[in-house]
Amino acid sequence: MGEDTLLKVYPDGTSLDAIEQERQYAQAAFLSGVPTLIAYDVVTYKGRLGMLYELVKATTVASLIEATPWKMDQYAAEMGKLLKTIHKATPEPGILPRTSAIYEGWARRMSPWLYSQEIEKLCRLIHIIPEADTVVYGNFHPRNVFIQHGEPLLINMACISCGNPIFDLGAIYMNHMAEVEQLSQHPSLKTIQAKKFWDVMIRAYLGTTDTNAVKKQEDVIQAAALLRSALSPAAASMTGGEAEPFIARARRDLLPAADYLAVLLSSARF
Repeated sequence: MGEDTLLKVYPDGTSLDAIEQERQYAQAAFLSGVPTLIAYDVVTYKGRLGMLYELVKATTVASLIEATPWKMDQYAAEMGKLLKTIHKATPEPGILPRTSAIYEGWARRMSPWLYSQEIEKLCRLIHIIPEADTVVYGNFHPRNVFIQHGEPLLINMACISCGNPIFDLGAIYMNHMAEVEQLSQHPSLKTIQAKKFWDVMIRAYLGTTDTNAVKKQEDVIQAAALLRSALSPAAASMTGGEAEPFIARARRDLLPAADYLAVLLSSARF
């Protein structure tokens, strides 16, 4: 709205409490060192609640990629460094929810699609991941990152939590590298671009171009991606046939290999 104000409008039915909670989460992330815009007012816009942010000459990374696709590698590297900054941030205890608890909640809501013993396998995989006390952003992609005066800033803090960075990395890998096109949920990049973006971003995140070192970490990340994919029906409140590709993949690739994947996930330290 104008050159210096951003208005985020929430879906119908979003409560004021939920918006205030997001603002509290954003403040906690900011104070822990996460570069994010801090909202300064809650308003009503066309009958819906919204939040105003100060925004000076900022552009999303997605828009920059669309305008200058030949610079995609540069933006991917910047995104990788930003993600590392997020995962170094340690918020004040007790403010942010635990990521593992969020994932277990999704697993418990998988009963329309999975048997109880399958759900217990998912819960075991979730809780075998070592706990950590760093920020997990929960929705990391180029449309949620603004560049302002050359510096990255995060918007949309509704999904942040506190836990192991592998939860973020697994979700990002799922969105960029899904083998089944139906499973790809990346909101701004075509499939080929998304895979290239991931390749550059993860090397910047890990701080290495050593292929073997990257592959070793990607094995763990892939395990987390399979777990996140299996939980997608509950996480995205899917209905009917929407969930079928995710359930089929879980029963084909995740559940039969649960013991092996547990070993990988237990080593997740970033």
